[in-house]
Amino acid sequence: MIDFSSGRDLARKMLDLSLPDAEFRHRQHLELAYYYLVRHDCDVATRLVAISVRDFAASKGKTNKFHLTLTGCWTRLVAAAVHAHTPIPSFEQVLALHPDLLDKDLPAAYYSKSLLSSQVARDSFIDSDIHPLPEIRGTQVS
Repeated sequence: MIDFSSGRDLARKMLDLSLPDAEFRHRQHLELAYYYLVRHDCDVATRLVAISVRDFAASKGKTNKFHLTLTGCWTRLVAAAVHAHTPIPSFEQVLALHPDLLDKDLPAAYYSKSLLSSQVARDSFIDSDIHPLPEIRGTQVS
């Protein structure tokens, strides 16, 4: 039986803003996406991840770190990795099966640098301009 509790403590600490800044890095961003994706459809999970990351960044005085397009991109990429397998793998299995998720430059395969550097992409989700993101919308992974 897969333990889908991965990310529970992280999500709680993100919501109550008690997670130290140094403990939220790329891997934790992926884990947060996984946590919400195994509980909600992709659209809801994306909104929950975005709210969590935005509020966390604001609580640390780093509102400039929040980027809605990147948050949506990463959540979709994690969803696609989870959807690629039956039964649903654990978070650690997802990373082992899809090590490219650990490459922070992966969005560059989907988005141009100019688009990602725009304020519009920070403030709203923009569709990719190089290669289409996996289409997962509205699909619950569990």
